[in-house]
Amino acid sequence: MTSDKAPTTDSTLHFAGMSLLLALTPVAAMVGMLIAALIVFGDDTTGGPAQLVLILAGCIAAVIGMRRGVSWIELEKSVAHTLSQAAMAMLILL
Repeated sequence: MTSDKAPTTDSTLHFAGMSLLLALTPVAAMVGMLIAALIVFGDDTTGGPAQLVLILAGCIAAVIGMRRGVSWIELEKSVAHTLSQAAMAMLILL
């Protein structure tokens, strides 16, 4: 069984002074890149460009986090925790 608790890091301290604009930067970049992919690739966007957009948006978020002082280990733990929570919900839907 897994614990429902988030990883025991002080990464929440890194978000204390984050502006809304900075927090929404990865989301805005993802939406912009998805729109560009739809314009360029049309219906073929789901074949690969959309996945690349998601990876690039994740990289942008990671860079923002690392520039704010979050270590790579903290990022990995947070991603693993989030994926484990999402996996449980997906299994319920199956």
